[in-house]
Amino acid sequence: MDLFRKLWKARKLIVVVFIPLSLLPLPLIHPTSEACCAYVLMVTAVYWVSEAVPLGAAALVPAFLYPLFGVLKSSEVAAEYCKDTTLLLMGVICLAASIEKWNLHKRIALRMVMIAGAKPGMLVLGFMCCTVFLSMWLSNTSTTAMVMPIAEAVLQQLICTGLADNHDDSETAEAPEDDSAVSDKEDNLDKNQLELLYRNDSSDCTKQELSTLSEVQTGEVNGLGLRPVCHQGFIRHTNGHLPQVAIEIPNVKRVKARRDSQYPTKRDHMICKCLSLSITYAATIGGLITITGTSTNLIFAEQFNTRYPDAKVINFGTWFIFSFPIAIIMLVLTWL
Repeated sequence: MDLFRKLWKARKLIVVVFIPLSLLPLPLIHPTSEACCAYVLMVTAVYWVSEAVPLGAAALVPAFLYPLFGVLKSSEVAAEYCKDTTLLLMGVICLAASIEKWNLHKRIALRMVMIAGAKPGMLVLGFMCCTVFLSMWLSNTSTTAMVMPIAEAVLQQLICTGLADNHDDSETAEAPEDDSAVSDKEDNLDKNQLELLYRNDSSDCTKQELSTLSEVQTGEVNGLGLRPVCHQGFIRHTNGHLPQVAIEIPNVKRVKARRDSQYPTKRDHMICKCLSLSITYAATIGGLITITGTSTNLIFAEQFNTRYPDAKVINFGTWFIFSFPIAIIMLVLTWL
């Protein structure tokens, strides 16, 4: 067991050393450019998947092995690492870092929330518009990572506000009532309430009367967690001896489901789902508008210009004019 434990601790070093040596017969037995390229590709892929070395360091493996095996010249390999697309992606990353540094995304998102208001539909639309605007200039992943914490904070505030309103309503409902209202409530007891009649035992070990329990005291009756409703209007004496108390029986399934869930109501749960999904969809839609919106746009533009060098039709302006109406239609349909 100690040997396996030591091997497991040194697994990254074993992968870094053993994988190139085990795949080395491929270029030695077949000394062709294709075999050498396959060798470099497999070594790089294993390093990426296993994460034996950092991803950035694994990406530099072809820069050293391609010239070593004669697949490409050093100048050609270096040119592939320093393309215009790569530099543009570096600029997008720097822009995202600066926006996150000065909290520009929070300013935009909070301004959208103030304009949209507290209605769920308008709130979703506001967050979607904010995400689309940010995703036009940043990558989809960066935009989603920036907007989701703001959306989570807004959702928590909405849930807390709803709980506070419900608490105020419950306190208002439990306010003292006059005798006429109490008599009407006595006559029309809810089906979820049970009237218990208590009779004093003649023995010395008498139980505590339910009528003496406080309103905030919660008891466990038959494992159901019954709460006595100890309003004075509910306590009346039958024949002068038997006090009568109404005890509310909660719905066991509903209480268990609410206890297991982190959301107070199903409506809050659905709002959280809707807002989270809408942000991810909006990030994808916003990435379609500009060339810098996502890396796939840059790759397509590069491949198109490489395949058709004389057709200078793809630039920032033409891409925006073509994609903006489509993105607006997709945004409206997604929101609806």
